[in-house]
Amino acid sequence: MLRKILRAACFATSFPLSVGLPGFVQAADWGGHKVGHTIMSVTLQGSAGEFRPLDILIWYPADPKSYRNAPPSTYKPRLHGVTLPAPWDALSWEFAAERARENPSIKTRRHGYPLIIVSHPATGELYGNSKISERLASYGYIVAAPAHNGDTQDEVRIDFINDLITKQGGSPFLPCLDGLGGTCTDVVRKSMQDRALDVKAVIDIFSNISSRFGKHVDVDRIGFVGASRGSPTGLSLAGGSDILMIPRDERVDALFLLTAGGAANPLMNQAAVTIPTVQVSGTRDRNLSVSRTTFDAISSSSKAYVVITSAWHRGLSADSYCEQMQAIGPIAQSNPETAILDLHSLKNLVLSPDSGTTLDHCPYEFFVEPVDITPVVLAQTGVQVTPENVPTSIEREVVTVMVSALARAFFDDVLRGKDNFGEYLVGEFRDKYSENLTTVELPSWHSDHGDDHGDDGDDE
Repeated sequence: MLRKILRAACFATSFPLSVGLPGFVQAADWGGHKVGHTIMSVTLQGSAGEFRPLDILIWYPADPKSYRNAPPSTYKPRLHGVTLPAPWDALSWEFAAERARENPSIKTRRHGYPLIIVSHPATGELYGNSKISERLASYGYIVAAPAHNGDTQDEVRIDFINDLITKQGGSPFLPCLDGLGGTCTDVVRKSMQDRALDVKAVIDIFSNISSRFGKHVDVDRIGFVGASRGSPTGLSLAGGSDILMIPRDERVDALFLLTAGGAANPLMNQAAVTIPTVQVSGTRDRNLSVSRTTFDAISSSSKAYVVITSAWHRGLSADSYCEQMQAIGPIAQSNPETAILDLHSLKNLVLSPDSGTTLDHCPYEFFVEPVDITPVVLAQTGVQVTPENVPTSIEREVVTVMVSALARAFFDDVLRGKDNFGEYLVGEFRDKYSENLTTVELPSWHSDHGDDHGDDGDDE
C-alpha cells in the first residue's frame, strides 16, 4: 500500500463561548449495526496478590433479528440494590442505554471485529463512556470496558458508608470488593499497576477462541480509549513504566486519549510510546498542560492533538453524566435522608468545580424532565437552574458527537487501513467543527497502518 504522509499540519485559534448548533445532536453519527450489550464477570489476581473481581461491560454488533426481541439495556452501579444499615435505603438509580439492547446474538461475519478497550477515569464508572462505546459498536467494533476495581465510584461509596458508621462508633459495614481491609480506594501506584493487569486480562479473555466472543474478535487489531486516568493506563501499555514496573503490551495498536491523568502520566515511559496516538483536551480542562506535555513527549510518528473549546475535564472524561443526573435526581430529591448513596452520587455530579459539573455541560431539559430536580440541585449547589444559565459551556452532546466521530476515523485508519485520518482531521473534521475547536495539530501521520477490510461497520 502506498505510504501517505502528512507533515506539520496545524490549526490554532480561539473562539467565543461555544454552543451547539440547531440539529447538531440529531446528526449524531451512528453506523449500520444494531448494538448488543452484555456484562462479563471474572476474577483475577491483583498486584498485591489479592483476588479481584473484574466486571467488563461489552458492546458489540448485534444480529438484527435477535436485537428486535431483546430488552433495552440499562446501566447501574455494582452496589445497586445492596442492603445498607437502617434507616438507609439501598442505592437504586440506573439509566437507559441509548440504543443498546441486552444480550442479543452477535452478528456473525467472515472475519473478526476489531477490539477497542475503554478505560474509565479515576474513581469512575465503567459505563461512564457508554455513548462513545455504543457508537463504536454500531460501526463494527467490539468494545470492552473493565471496571478497575479499587479505582471506581463504588469503592468511594463503600468508603463513604463505612466512614459514617465508624464515626458513629460502629464497625465497617461493607467489605471492599477485593476483600482487603482498610480504605477500599487505592493509591495511584497500586491503581495503575492493577489497571494494566485489568487490560491485559481483557485482551487475554478475548484472545481465547473458546470464549463467547473469541471467534468473533480479531485480536491483531486492538485499539484503546483512555479517559483521564485511563490515559496513563494506555501509556503504560504502549510504553511501559520503569517506575511502576509495568511492562509494555505490544498487542495494543492505537491510543485515543481523552484528557490526561494528572500525576499518573509522568510515571509512564512516554517517550517509548510509538504507536499511533490521538490526544484530546479542552480549554477548561484542569489537565490541559499535562495533555500537552504528554503529546510532546511521546515518540509516535503518527500523532494528533485536539483541543475542544470550553470543554472541561469531566466533559471529556465521561459522556453519560447528564443521563446519570436525570436518573439520580428524583430519588435523591424524594428521599434525601434515606437515599444516602443516591444523594452521594448526585453530589458527585453537581459539586466538582475544578473538573466541571453537570451545570457546565447539561442542557436545561435534563434538570426538569421527566421530573423537576432543580430544588435538590439548588439545595446542593446554591444555583437556581434556569434555561438561561445552563449549560455554562459546550453541551455534552456536542462533545459526544465530535469525540465519537474523531475516534471512529482514527480507529478506521489504524485498525482497518482506511488511510484517511490525516486528511479527515485537518479537512472535514476541522471545517465541520471549527466553531468548537481551539487547536488541531498533526505533526505527521503515516496512513498505512493496516489492511482495509472494506465492509467493516457499513452493513445493516
